Amino acid sequence: MNALDKPTSHNANRAHALFLLTRLHKFPLGCLILYWPYAWAVAMAASKDVTIGVIAKNAGILLVVAMLFHSAFCVWNDICDRDLDAQVERTRDRPLVTGLISVPLAFTAFIALLAMTFVLVSFTNQLAFWTMLSSVPVNLVYPMTKRWTWWPQFWLGVACSWGCAVGWASIAGNTLKLTQPPAPLLALIAADIMLMIFTDTIYAAQDRADDARAGIMSTARLFGSHIRTIEAVIATGFVSSLVAAGALNGAGIPYFAVGCAGVAFQVAWQLSKWQPNDDESSGRMFKSNHNLGYILMLGILLDRYV
Repeated sequence: MNALDKPTSHNANRAHALFLLTRLHKFPLGCLILYWPYAWAVAMAASKDVTIGVIAKNAGILLVVAMLFHSAFCVWNDICDRDLDAQVERTRDRPLVTGLISVPLAFTAFIALLAMTFVLVSFTNQLAFWTMLSSVPVNLVYPMTKRWTWWPQFWLGVACSWGCAVGWASIAGNTLKLTQPPAPLLALIAADIMLMIFTDTIYAAQDRADDARAGIMSTARLFGSHIRTIEAVIATGFVSSLVAAGALNGAGIPYFAVGCAGVAFQVAWQLSKWQPNDDESSGRMFKSNHNLGYILMLGILLDRYV
């Protein structure tokens, strides 16, 4: 390689490292788990006279919004956790840990991704925009929680469940009063909080040994040898909240028979196959959680339009 090629090669390596930092190379992993609450809320908030085209438009915009927002806060998480990531086998090769990306460059990427997120969400309506904006402080705090509470997964659930309110607002517009949210939306938010605890506990089970050495707190460590039993209780709460959300929203048989029953079968299958002490098993079960989103969305749409 001659001297003129070196800057080009360096810039290419840095661009690739930025791409890795955003987790876009793993799409749709992670992104879809964040996205499904938006999509469920869009479909549940729509009355039967709302066309499938309107639902598809809002759900499509919010898919890109969720992707950008997920990438932005993956970058933010890596900025905050670079000292901890260096102590965990699975994360010690991340670009901020290895020095491929500087903190100022990572922060610039974070701001750029966040800006693009809010440009896109503005194409729905003002209420969805301001609801999305109100979630930023909660997401900013999340990486710190694993240092001072055993329940960072609960905080993550609260942060991610904001997507339910954003999705609902994108359809309901000014008819939605967030100071008096409708009961179905509250039940859906409760369901998503429990889903995030359930899925992220499985995810965190991959790192329990390293996390213990690094002092990282998580529900996976907190639940210890009772992790499968407690996860079963959380999964039961998740499915029960979905049933409540449907009942409060006037859902019909397809929502319960396809959506709720399908989700219940999926989580039961996960719990029966999951080996909490096997890191590879935890990784596989975490990835399979994407199926929950498709199943429930199918139930909601069948109930609305069939």
